Amino acid sequence: MYTRGLYGEKNFPLNTLCSTVWGPPFFSQSMDRDCFKEITHLLCFDHKTERSERLKSDKFTLASALWYPLIENSATCYKPGVNLTVDEQLLPFKARGPFL
Repeated sequence: MYTRGLYGEKNFPLNTLCSTVWGPPFFSQSMDRDCFKEITHLLCFDHKTERSERLKSDKFTLASALWYPLIENSATCYKPGVNLTVDEQLLPFKARGPFL
């Protein structure tokens, strides 16, 4: 799912993404299409009964359960070397969310 967003393929048909002819090689080589569909169907990152309470204190709550561990793990796994370059890139973003 992360790579699908990274490629900007959020709204791209899954059958085309997983195609060995038309899709990026990463998708067809990493996981079977039917397995991916089953996993995404079963995943749930939110408890609807607790949602309204959590949104009162943290507007980013719907994504924070995934975002903060990802940042923590990335910082733990990344070891900068002597050739580290720090730069920034601002990309246009049209989506709207309550956390903005």
